[in-house]
Amino acid sequence: MQKSQQWLLPSYYSHHDDEANYVVLPTIKEIAKNILQTYVDEPSSNSSSSALLTFNEFRSRYGTDGERTLTDEDIWLLLQYMGPELGVAIADDVQGYGATHVVIKFPYKSQTGTMVTTIDQQDRAIVSIRTTCSALHSQVDELQQKSEEYTQSAKEHYTAGRKPQAVYAFKKKKHLLEILDRRLRSLETMETLLMKIEASQNDLQVVQAFNIGADALRSILSDQNLSVDTVDEAMLKVQQAFQDQKEVEDAIVGGVSQANNVNMDEQDEDLEKELAELELQEQKQMLLLQQQQREERQRLVEISPPPRHITQSAPPPSPAESELARINDIFGKLKKVQSPPSKLPTTLPSKKMAHPQQEERELEPAI
Repeated sequence: MQKSQQWLLPSYYSHHDDEANYVVLPTIKEIAKNILQTYVDEPSSNSSSSALLTFNEFRSRYGTDGERTLTDEDIWLLLQYMGPELGVAIADDVQGYGATHVVIKFPYKSQTGTMVTTIDQQDRAIVSIRTTCSALHSQVDELQQKSEEYTQSAKEHYTAGRKPQAVYAFKKKKHLLEILDRRLRSLETMETLLMKIEASQNDLQVVQAFNIGADALRSILSDQNLSVDTVDEAMLKVQQAFQDQKEVEDAIVGGVSQANNVNMDEQDEDLEKELAELELQEQKQMLLLQQQQREERQRLVEISPPPRHITQSAPPPSPAESELARINDIFGKLKKVQSPPSKLPTTLPSKKMAHPQQEERELEPAI
């Protein structure tokens, strides 16, 4: 058994001889479905850049399954299963830039699982242009690298004093730059052409979608008898229904108005009687409430005690105020005793003037 296919085998096949090859088909199916689902989940699954791949591009994009790396033999097994089962087209004779390539084409996202795709002449042209662009990119990178090498060589020769070698290096660099310029122009033309082809294919899919939508709309219109006459007839029916409904409403409103006019007088008399009764009841309730309030006030007056008259006496004087009043009284008496008479007598009594101290002693008993 080949070493690249050992992981496809269940554990109980590990003791078999390596000369026999075994393939676990459920594992192949699972890996193939995972690859197809990954392709469908890509945003550009409806473009030729994603649907059309060479073998090397397929290996670089889908060459791993989890932690396992698929070899070329494993990928060939997957492609042999994906061709008839999942609608993937495979061609091994597509001419590219300087070589023949194996090309794998996935069905477009809208066609996945419904039909088997094919590799036509347009796909072969796209592969040829893409491989040419890839080769031109490689040539451009190589020419750019050689140009930088010649520039470095010219600097080294000039620094070492080898002027002829430096001039020769610059000449070779000049020729390389001319070739590089032509390659870049060719690459620009090829990439522009490739973008226009892809855009045209996308436009073709859009036009096809338009045609499918138009056919579906025509089918709906023809199957459901949807035309101008049927629309006019339907609108006429709607207008008639609205008119009938309006007539019914008018009849209902008119009948209600007549019934109201007949019973209006009787209703007014009944309402006036009810209003008079209501006013009489309110007056009775008001009189009863006033009577209850008067009785309540009379009862409160009868049970309340007579008012008591409270007299307040002046507070007794404090000891300090009593002593001060006594002293003031003494000084008042002194002033009365010492005050001279208003009129002097004409004749003075023959009495000797007493000494002031003696007068004070005489006055002391009076105090």
